[in-house]
Amino acid sequence: MVAIRLAYFSPLKPVQSGISDYSADLLPYLAEQFDTSLVTDYYQPALTGQLARLPIMNPEEFWRRRRDFFPCYQMGNSVYHQYMLACMKANPGLLTLHDVNLRGLFNFLAAARTIPEGWHIPGSNLEPELNSPCVNLALGVVVHSSYAVSLLRKKYPGLYLQKINMGVAPPPPDIDQQLARQQLGISSTEFAIGSFGHIIPKKRIHIFLEAFAAFSSSYPKARYYLVGKSADHYPLEIIRRLGLDNRVVITGYTDTELFNKYLHAMDVCVNLRYPEDGETSATMIRAFAAAKPVLYTPCGAGAELPAGIALPIPANSSEIRLITTTLIRLCLEPLLSKLIGEKARRYYNANHLPERTAADYIRMITTLSSGSGTGFGGNGSVGDSAGRGLGTAKQSNKSEFMHGGNGSENRSGSAGNSGNVQRPWNRIL
Repeated sequence: MVAIRLAYFSPLKPVQSGISDYSADLLPYLAEQFDTSLVTDYYQPALTGQLARLPIMNPEEFWRRRRDFFPCYQMGNSVYHQYMLACMKANPGLLTLHDVNLRGLFNFLAAARTIPEGWHIPGSNLEPELNSPCVNLALGVVVHSSYAVSLLRKKYPGLYLQKINMGVAPPPPDIDQQLARQQLGISSTEFAIGSFGHIIPKKRIHIFLEAFAAFSSSYPKARYYLVGKSADHYPLEIIRRLGLDNRVVITGYTDTELFNKYLHAMDVCVNLRYPEDGETSATMIRAFAAAKPVLYTPCGAGAELPAGIALPIPANSSEIRLITTTLIRLCLEPLLSKLIGEKARRYYNANHLPERTAADYIRMITTLSSGSGTGFGGNGSVGDSAGRGLGTAKQSNKSEFMHGGNGSENRSGSAGNSGNVQRPWNRIL
């Protein structure tokens, strides 16, 4: 049996992306099973342990050796993924859609006039949740929720599609809330509330701040931590308007060690999210792993959570009032917080351990690289009924990739009438 050589495309540290963390958790298991090389956007990733020993290629190097590898593309709705597009068109493989809606990425590329040669990007009136340029090139697609499956199944009924539960590494065993607070200088009597990840409006920080202002007026020992990087100074003006300058802390981007300290130091975590783009929140799963009660928006993938493991806050006219009353109850009933956190940790242990996620990836990569389009019965998978056939075009692409035909080069596109070939490794930015 010939060993599978895997080319793994993803943002990697030090790129400040949740998908960088996701890949750091997943890659050790894939590297044990496959001969794995990393493909990055012309930078040296900051990796440790066994990952630091993995070979690294840029897109040009991958193109020269493309027939030696099966590619796995970790695709999200940000510019960090733009370097994958030309390689994806030349060499279809396994596509993980972390966001079902990729319009943010393509809007950025359109504004910068850097859409890859030969790509057709439908307008928002034709395809609001823009993903067809990537999905139509994939041999198979992974998503992390049944909600995402339902969105894609309606649009691509013949797609080889699998749900694989998102895996995140468990928290460090040598840190608890008391130790984390000592190291961060947070008082043991403080009621600490935290939101984690990029600080953007869709996470409804502005809504939560309104509720927190009402709550903290009666509970002066409460403090709100925004553990992440703020976008365009959001929400500084709101914090000042509400007079919360001394009660809200914005940490800026944190590395994994500091992130975990803040996570363990919290009494409550907040993971509101609306509108959503079909994503699954890794930060919420990390909060579950740390046994924290989480306030979340029950829409999209969030609507799939079982009752009792977190605290739903619908995005409607009662949102601010419900946040305020929920915070009051959690502050006054610490045993309730502990009970919810313990249920959340059990849910994490049953559904989101990275080794289980990796096992499903391994089965899917093995299936696709062998040329078989049947499903697998893994953790949370859609199974065989999800759609075996990829259609004539996709089967042709798969054959060309697996057998080294000329189709990959033909799909690279040309630069119009000049006759100059637009090579797939040409950087988009």
